[in-house]
Amino acid sequence: MTLSLDKVCTAEGVLLALFLVFSCALWIKKRRLPLPPGPTGWPIIGNVFDMPPNSEWEAFQRWGKESNSDIVYLNMAGTSIVVLNSVKAVKDLLEKRSSIYSNRTKFTAINEILGWSWLMPFMRYGAEWKERRRHFQRYFHPSALTIHKPQERQHIQFLLQRMSEDPNNYLHHIQHAIGGILYSVAYGFKIKEQDDPYIALAKQITGYLCQCAVPSMVAMDRIPKAIRTLIQPLLPGPIFSKPKQYWADLADHFLDAPFERVQQLMAEGKEEPSFLSESLKAELKPDESEQTRHAIIKDIAAIVFIGGSGTTTAILHTFMLSMLMHPEIQAKGQEEIDRVIGRRRLPDYDDEPNLPYCRALLREVYRQVQCQVFTNCYPNAFLCFRWHPAGPIGIPHFLDKDDEYNGYHIPKGSVVIANVWAMCQNEDEYPNPEIFNPERHLKDGKLDPDLRDPSLLNFGFGRRICPGMHMGMSMVWTTAMSILATYKISKALDKQGNEIEPKVEFVPLITVQPAPFDCTITPRHEGVRDLLFGTKDL
Repeated sequence: MTLSLDKVCTAEGVLLALFLVFSCALWIKKRRLPLPPGPTGWPIIGNVFDMPPNSEWEAFQRWGKESNSDIVYLNMAGTSIVVLNSVKAVKDLLEKRSSIYSNRTKFTAINEILGWSWLMPFMRYGAEWKERRRHFQRYFHPSALTIHKPQERQHIQFLLQRMSEDPNNYLHHIQHAIGGILYSVAYGFKIKEQDDPYIALAKQITGYLCQCAVPSMVAMDRIPKAIRTLIQPLLPGPIFSKPKQYWADLADHFLDAPFERVQQLMAEGKEEPSFLSESLKAELKPDESEQTRHAIIKDIAAIVFIGGSGTTTAILHTFMLSMLMHPEIQAKGQEEIDRVIGRRRLPDYDDEPNLPYCRALLREVYRQVQCQVFTNCYPNAFLCFRWHPAGPIGIPHFLDKDDEYNGYHIPKGSVVIANVWAMCQNEDEYPNPEIFNPERHLKDGKLDPDLRDPSLLNFGFGRRICPGMHMGMSMVWTTAMSILATYKISKALDKQGNEIEPKVEFVPLITVQPAPFDCTITPRHEGVRDLLFGTKDL
């Protein structure tokens, strides 16, 4: 039995018509999908005046609660901002749909005005970023933690010794120790001087980055280059007043000086094991030039150093303040260390599984101490930490094409922000979130497997998750537990012997962290000095 040509054509016509009708229906439905809820804005400028001068993460959370939605939409003078206030929304979009949510906005201030396009966290998603990511993971994957252990132990010992000799400068000692570990891992250099010029240069660069990574700077991505060139000299601050060559020379010195020094030491056979020396020894790939390889490893070495220093220091500084404010919790952690490890050696990362209370204590540091400290936070801190999250809203993602989620239309080109602060203050997961309570993470004396580990929210999401998170967590754990094992942190005393209440403020560096505060740091027992100075190695 055969069909006539007319019937075949009719059938094809019907199918084509149905396809067109179905496609049009989908298109109309898509166009009719509403944007996520958010505050009502003004014509043209949108929600520019709705954005608070500081602590914007709190406003994001409030708007979400008011609209009963875990995603919030803002129009910032034509730039679409989509805020994700829940872990579920973050996982559904930034992780499950990472193929379209892994890009970055232009970051005009960093990549064009400063010309620092070598900074991997701010790179657009593409071949250059992927190559650097692959190379980073090749040397810093989780199973390679032993690579930095010797440097970690040595610099932690230096830190504890300096805290014994000069406890008032505890923050400087912490910064120096973390910088020394990362500098040694990246380049193989040993830093013993308290005022190393390369660490000072890194602090200078991170300071400029902080100024460029605030939300108001993202608005520059929408300004045409011709107009930006005209208004740039009129804008305040060194970012706009200094010539482009100044920023280029600063970056070149930061990238090239240690690289050339390692090359010279290798030529003399005097180099120490490091990421850079091992990378220079590796064979080139068939399609890779020496120039390309050098550019990649210079960028990565600089990111290892600059990327980990600020965040890790912020966490440890926050840990110090939390122990000062909660002496009873400090004592419980010290009791567990004494009972499990004893007083004849310092804690190591391998001890972590055997110290559940200390693990819970650090998880609570990662999560939050007292929410009200946000009211003292300096304005417009964009890259932050978590005590308060050390990164309450992190580095924003960028949506490459139109998307749909929970019945809402999310426009292509949206800047997508993960509001980690809101996730860490979720009362359904963390009742009474304003209270610093390590016990919330424990069940029957062990870590509660059903409660989310807030430390995992610190390092980004999807393809943009920090590839060095395992090394960072190791440094935080070993340093914090070593301080806890050897020193008592208590309130400072005035001349009359009365306790001085610390003034809790936060300042923006590359992360937001507590402002320096006075405290008393004393050895916990008579064996501390022998433990720190009696042997050369830990």
